[in-house]
Amino acid sequence: MISHETIQKILEVAVNAPSGSNSQPWKFRVHENQIEVIAMPERDHPILNFKNRGTWIAHGALIENIIIASSHNGYNARASLFPNRSAEPNITARIILEKSLPRSEPLFAAIPLRATNRKPYEL
Repeated sequence: MISHETIQKILEVAVNAPSGSNSQPWKFRVHENQIEVIAMPERDHPILNFKNRGTWIAHGALIENIIIASSHNGYNARASLFPNRSAEPNITARIILEKSLPRSEPLFAAIPLRATNRKPYEL
């Protein structure tokens, strides 16, 4: 089983994903080795979020960051996009983490460098 501290470490890096007006239109639901990424389009700036496109672009960057950070921390991340769209349309991804060997991820070091104007994140 993956520790709460490891998941928190992965998500703290992942939330450096760019989003319109730094709105961070997401929240997480964590259960054991599973992370659900939940869309919160109401947090996105309306002019940047035509038909929620800003939210979906931000979520794509967030999910990519989760995959990169998981790999760096020794976990393989298997993402299912919109796993239950009809019943839960705001669940953007369900990510299952499985223990593996840590891999050198060349993009990992770049994640916090590309972010500006970040607010502290709390899990």
